[in-house]
Amino acid sequence: MESKRGFLRAAFFLIGVSFIINLGFSALSPVFPYIVLAFKGLLTELPELVEGSIAAHEGAVEMGVLTAVYMVSRAPTAGVIGFFSDVLGKKKTMLLGMGLYLLASVGFIYLNTFLIFTFFRALQGMASAMIWPVAEAYLSDITPQWSRGRMISLYASSMLVAQIFGPSIGVGIYKLYVLFFGGSDVLLAVKSPAIFLALSCFLSLTLFAVSSIY
Repeated sequence: MESKRGFLRAAFFLIGVSFIINLGFSALSPVFPYIVLAFKGLLTELPELVEGSIAAHEGAVEMGVLTAVYMVSRAPTAGVIGFFSDVLGKKKTMLLGMGLYLLASVGFIYLNTFLIFTFFRALQGMASAMIWPVAEAYLSDITPQWSRGRMISLYASSMLVAQIFGPSIGVGIYKLYVLFFGGSDVLLAVKSPAIFLALSCFLSLTLFAVSSIY
């Protein structure tokens, strides 16, 4: 019974960490187009205050770059990270990934050039490949065969649920930022959900570091 409770604690902890990071990641998605437009100088006031239309098509290439660079960096990293985690250990690999994710999140907040932003977006893709595939393998290792399918399903569902609620949270954070700090700095205002992403990464990193999972 104790061993059963032990694997359940570890499994739900991994699921919870994945949920928190995905929640922070998806919270940033609604403001990405506005960040690009602000970088290009096409958005000089808060989106809700703009009269007429915004030339959103002028940021299409940059949005494509941000989307592509995330996957281009994630795909090869995911292909080799399994070998890396077998040598370093799954927990250390995930902690390193969470640390890189936190670094990318902080970079989103403080750095204001598109080129640097793209670099941190690529770093974010690499970090994600160091967390979720390894966590899924970890779940397979610690979960008995009779419960493995259920836990993997819960793990996948947690990410999807986070992606459902994350965008609404991101918009809510943006609105709260504007309410308390105003919109004099448009770029920082539209990047405000990145603060939530950084905090969620920090919380996940801290909880995982002090956990009994090895």
